[in-house]
Amino acid sequence: MTDVVDFFCGAGGFSQGLEDAGYRVVGAVDVNDDFLDTYRRNSPPHTTVLNEDLSNIEPSTLKEKIGVSSVPVVVGGPPCKGFSLAGKRDKDDERNDLVFHFFNHAFEYSPEVIVMENVPGILSMDVLPYVEELCDDNGYDVRYQKLDASDYGVPQSRERVVTVAIRRDSSASFSFPKPTVSSPKTVCE
Repeated sequence: MTDVVDFFCGAGGFSQGLEDAGYRVVGAVDVNDDFLDTYRRNSPPHTTVLNEDLSNIEPSTLKEKIGVSSVPVVVGGPPCKGFSLAGKRDKDDERNDLVFHFFNHAFEYSPEVIVMENVPGILSMDVLPYVEELCDDNGYDVRYQKLDASDYGVPQSRERVVTVAIRRDSSASFSFPKPTVSSPKTVCE
C-alpha cells in the first residue's frame, strides 16, 4: 500500500478518493477546525490529523508531528480564493503564497509524486511558472492540465487545474486521463 500525506485536506475528499483507490493516507493537515472535525469523524485510525497552518510551521517540524520520514506521494489543494474568478483575484493576496508553502512542505518528504489541484483561475495569475521553477530547482518535472469532472462521469461541470510533479530520479510515470464520457450531456441522459 502506498502512503500519502494530504496538505490542505479540508473535510477529506481527496483523502477519501485515495483511500478508496488503495492508497493509505498517513497524514492530513488543515487549518480549519470545522473541516478537520468532519475529517476526523471519517478518517481511518492510521491517519494522523493535524490542525496546522503551513505558512507558520517549518516543514521539518510538521514532518516530525506527522511521524513519517518519507512518503511516495504528497497531495493537496491549497486555498484558491486569490485565484478564483469569483473573487477579487488579487495578486498580493497572502493566500496565494500557500501554493509555495504546499510545495516546500511536500519537498520535505522527497516524494516521487506531488499532486496539487486548484481552480482554473490559477492559470492566468502567473503562479505556475514559479511552481515549475521551484520544482525544477528541487529535482522535479511538472505537468499541469485543466480537467473537467463532467468528462469523467460526474454529473456537473467542475473544472480544476491538476498539477503533477514527478521527481526526476523516480521510476514513477504519469499521463493525464482521457475523458471517459464523450459529452457532459451523456452523463445526464
